[in-house]
Amino acid sequence: MVMVWLCQPCRLKYDGQIPLFKQNITYQIEEDVVCRGVKHYVAIHQNSAEFGESWSALCSMVPKYTNIPQLTDEFDEVQESEYREWSVFRSQKELQIDLCPAEVELIQGMTFSPTASLDEVPGLFAHPDGSTTTKLREESKHLFGKSASSSFFAFIPISFWKQVVTFSNGRAAETSGQLGAPIELEELMIFLGIQWYMTLVDKGEMRNYWFDNEDSNIFPGQSSTSLATVMSWKRYLYIRKILSFRPRTSAEELSSDPAASIRPLITILKIRCCRHVIPGRDVAVDEASIASKSKYARHIIVYNPRKPTGKYHFKLYVCCCSTTWIVLDFKLHCSSDLKNRLANVISPAEIDRLAALTEKSSEIRKHVIEVTNSLRGSRRVVNTDNFYTSCLLLESLRTVGLYGRGTVRSSSKHFPRYTMVGSTDTKRGTMKQGVCVEKHIVAASWVDGSVVNVISNADDSGTTTVYRRIRQQREPFKAPKCVSEYNTAMQGVDRHDQLRGRFSVANGHTFKKWYKKLAMAMIDIARCNAYICHQMARRSNHSGFSDGEDSPESSRRDEHRAFVASLVREMFDGTWKESLSDDDGMLFANSNDGPTSSLCHAANTAVSSGTNDVCVARESWIALKDRSRAIRECTVCRFECRNPTQKTDYCEKHKAALCKRTYPIDKSKPHLCQEASWSCWQKYHGYYLPNLVYNLEGHLMRSSSIYKMQAPFLRSKASKRTTR
Repeated sequence: MVMVWLCQPCRLKYDGQIPLFKQNITYQIEEDVVCRGVKHYVAIHQNSAEFGESWSALCSMVPKYTNIPQLTDEFDEVQESEYREWSVFRSQKELQIDLCPAEVELIQGMTFSPTASLDEVPGLFAHPDGSTTTKLREESKHLFGKSASSSFFAFIPISFWKQVVTFSNGRAAETSGQLGAPIELEELMIFLGIQWYMTLVDKGEMRNYWFDNEDSNIFPGQSSTSLATVMSWKRYLYIRKILSFRPRTSAEELSSDPAASIRPLITILKIRCCRHVIPGRDVAVDEASIASKSKYARHIIVYNPRKPTGKYHFKLYVCCCSTTWIVLDFKLHCSSDLKNRLANVISPAEIDRLAALTEKSSEIRKHVIEVTNSLRGSRRVVNTDNFYTSCLLLESLRTVGLYGRGTVRSSSKHFPRYTMVGSTDTKRGTMKQGVCVEKHIVAASWVDGSVVNVISNADDSGTTTVYRRIRQQREPFKAPKCVSEYNTAMQGVDRHDQLRGRFSVANGHTFKKWYKKLAMAMIDIARCNAYICHQMARRSNHSGFSDGEDSPESSRRDEHRAFVASLVREMFDGTWKESLSDDDGMLFANSNDGPTSSLCHAANTAVSSGTNDVCVARESWIALKDRSRAIRECTVCRFECRNPTQKTDYCEKHKAALCKRTYPIDKSKPHLCQEASWSCWQKYHGYYLPNLVYNLEGHLMRSSSIYKMQAPFLRSKASKRTTR
């Protein structure tokens, strides 16, 4: 039984009086009815509409939308003035400003007065309880309070990784050379766990993790720490080689979008970055970098010798929360246009509006407005450094319902020169300030270790007290309030870089294909966001701990390391299969995209007893290395009278060695499993085990009706073997 709660926002109202989105109705529907209904919906709309997070929507350059069917005459369309677009910020009113975005660029000058003053800005963003920090959404707390893998899959869901498995196997089939066995989802999760494990434990080159066991001899009785117990060295290299996030891209696609090879990963992460949190008042916009020297990626690699990660790197423009450091949005620095980057992230109307908004803006202001587009109209404060900040940026942000604050260069246009502290005024605490009453902008110059110039339209012109350590004493100094607020709120991106740099998969691995390294950086962002949300959920009152009571994890000295270790453990032992997910069954539902949808896959395996969800597959040659080779033979192949292979995986829970190959169905034996798309592993757990052909110890149940029908064929095969 499935409980369905409907609260659908709609732009229509019934009889001109009752808005439909105020109707909350709860239904009880059988699970098979839901699955059948969704399958019918997929069959009807798969060729005419893009819905949910379909794979074609994640990959396409331009979104495809169809006309909405005509509704009955009982519904009247609500006027645009009566309705605002449904969003998490729909209760916030946009700022009232006379200028349009294009007119901002035509401003010739601003008048600043050294004697004028500004009051506190009214109506800045705040939560209903008056707080201004970032909060986790109530409907998402169960995802991040469950486990580390559940937190990670909230940003890059399991359904996405199923598609990665499909396309990786497809890429392997296209590649010349020896073709290995198709990879499974379980193997891909182990591969991710190995990537994270290598960031936790440093053994030098990769090969040492499999063949260097010197550390096991340091302590008496210490077991082997070789990764061969979870995956062979050759298998790891094979998955690393064929890893692919979409089918092979054409030269035309790469010319319009240089990041097309990993565009689905970038898009799904951009969609989900801000899904689970309600950002606080302050956000920070800055650049982040991922070191890379690939000569094949020179069309998107930036040269900057002052970056600590290297002179050559990929460049990201990132918007982060200033209090929790979670990434809210980002933009990859490349030559793609706005439609290519935001296709299926926001609606086509929103893309056109954003393009018109930034048409005449400078490139730097375009970066800031694009990465803060999801916060439009929320009256939040955007903090930037002197690379982005200018008086025109503050005015541009006001046109979209945001405020700005940041350091500014002395040569910045419209910044009042007389407010700058001269080179002779070097005493710490010296300050000058000017106010533009018309634009509500305060410009301040203050001496700390060096001269700092700040402008803001989110602060008053008052002063505050800051403390600096002079030798052994903390001494107070008078400073403009905007300077103090900037120092507090600007650290979001830098703090996130610290989290991402620690246990970073991108920094610890090199790839021949440059897009794989960039994909690892996207996975690092998802991991950091998952860790931050996991900590927020754990510390909240809804995570099972009362006020003032700490969870068991709070006693850990290094919670970040413990989180990554939990990720590794769950990927290795298979408990990631028990993680919660916000996949609604519609994810990647387009059947014409090649891979089957996750919903259809779930429907096909509905006969499963559920034991497959908790079974762990280990390579038989490792799990049964001290046993005879006959034990490694596939149990299902032997039962279905095929020549059994020894390249199998061992299910420790049910004591069975099973291959993961598919075979043609023998129609003359209807008592056997008739699912042609199932591997022997799926047949065992989804058909033979529920029908009591085998017991939990892996032994045949001779009382089973299926065994009795198959017994003559087994005896015939055994007699042929003895006569030989």
